[in-house]
Amino acid sequence: MNRRVFLGLMFGTLLAGTLTPARSIQPAKARTIVVPDNYPTIQEAINNANEGDTVFVRNGTYYENVVVNRAIRLAGECWENTTIDGRREHAVGYAITVIASNVLVSGFTVQNWSNGIYGSTTGTTYQQNLIRDNGFGFNLHDCANNNLSDNIFIDNYFGSLISSSSEHITIRRDTFTDNVRNLGAGMGDDAGISSTLAYDIDDSNTVNGKPIYYLVNARNFKVPTNAGFVAAINSSDVTIEGLDLANNGIGVLLIRSSNCYIANVNATDNDDCGISLRARHNRGFFCIVGLSWRSNSGLDEKGSSETEETACSVSARVLSYFLLLIISVKCQTTHSTRLCHR
Repeated sequence: MNRRVFLGLMFGTLLAGTLTPARSIQPAKARTIVVPDNYPTIQEAINNANEGDTVFVRNGTYYENVVVNRAIRLAGECWENTTIDGRREHAVGYAITVIASNVLVSGFTVQNWSNGIYGSTTGTTYQQNLIRDNGFGFNLHDCANNNLSDNIFIDNYFGSLISSSSEHITIRRDTFTDNVRNLGAGMGDDAGISSTLAYDIDDSNTVNGKPIYYLVNARNFKVPTNAGFVAAINSSDVTIEGLDLANNGIGVLLIRSSNCYIANVNATDNDDCGISLRARHNRGFFCIVGLSWRSNSGLDEKGSSETEETACSVSARVLSYFLLLIISVKCQTTHSTRLCHR
């Protein structure tokens, strides 16, 4: 073959190769892994899943601790019949621990554990789960942008505990029934310091059939007398009157709020205190009239510079950060008779 012709053919072949478009690399298609069809346990299925996969768990009772360590959808076939059980011994540890972000946990009954579900991640959704007969049903710690909806908490010691270090929590249509302590939101000595506590919790959520009023940026609002839990965050001129608030972490929580009126509130059997005022953040005039409590401290003034008192009735006091008037405070406690600061 002529040398010139040969070189021309070689150049043409190379040029054609460079002009041929490269094949695009397609991302792996999300799979659905079925338990027990593909793997006998939930954890084995998770360990063999890739991010974006769905681990679908058929109806049945599973006796295992589950750690979700990658961004997947963990879905039970039916929350009434897909159960993660601690064998009625309130097994130590958590039934489900979520340590990866962007996870969905849906469709399970979690029961008989010392701790039900624990999450410390971002962008996680928990929906349509039945959490019952546990020590702590639900514990969110250092979370952000988590969504909870249509979950049922029943007969736990503590239904749901949201640590004060969590941010941007949205809760819709969650139901708390007959837990020793139903809802704990904004608890912790650093509440209002390490986070804003501006959770999005509306009155579609209930405590023993009574709606939750978690007010953020509210103005001139009177809390209905059927409330089951009350919080006022960055709010002003809020009236809280004629309420029975029982079996929560805190009965009434006030953070960065001002000019609030609290009258004839019966705050009983709460874990921390009946009324919690974060004094470093509240401003203005507060009037508290006719507060009664039992089995929890009555008034918790975190941030106050005053020393602890052990009194059951106080006529009036002035705190260093705001003016607080307490009139006719009644004590019904069986354990503690203190007005406290921390």
